Amino acid sequence: ARAEADELLLQARRALRQAEDARDRAAKRNLVDDARAALAEAETARAAASTPTVAPVTVPIAIGSPVHVEGVAEPGTLLAVDDRGMADVAAGALRLRVPATQLRPALESTEVPIRSNRPVIQGSASSVPLQLDIRGARPEEALEVLDRYLNDAAVAGVGRLRIIHGKGTGALRTAIRAALTHHPLVRTYEAAGASEGGDGATIVTL
Repeated sequence: ARAEADELLLQARRALRQAEDARDRAAKRNLVDDARAALAEAETARAAASTPTVAPVTVPIAIGSPVHVEGVAEPGTLLAVDDRGMADVAAGALRLRVPATQLRPALESTEVPIRSNRPVIQGSASSVPLQLDIRGARPEEALEVLDRYLNDAAVAGVGRLRIIHGKGTGALRTAIRAALTHHPLVRTYEAAGASEGGDGATIVTL
């Protein structure tokens, strides 16, 4: 019986040593795996840091191409760009003069080409200008532009505007002032002073 007990004790000790050896090997494998993972992560980070950053390529927009202007919902057509980087853009019945950096290419439009006597708005497209030049426009076209201009000005919080309609026969001035009389956004209007155009312009308060 004692010999049998000694044999069992020997087997138990042998099993314990095998278990301890297996545990040590597993621990070493874990350390190696962790080291390999850390090395791979470091190599990836180094490769990302050494990759040169490619600057975005700016594609020139050809004259006559359709464009979008920042701050303007309606697409337009690029008419010209001067040496100072200022672009002339026709957008619907409006003509804008804005920095060329505010332009983005737009899809081709099927709209009818704009006439050369369209109304002109001077100022930045990113804000509502303080005056609207509609000289040379037909009354029905001018009234459509005027309504949109007044709405934009009201949204932007502009309180005082100058509408340049010219003197001419007085037909355009009469149509503009009649529309201002009934426009819900207009508080008052009056003929401009001599220094602001006299009867050729109207001052509007929103």
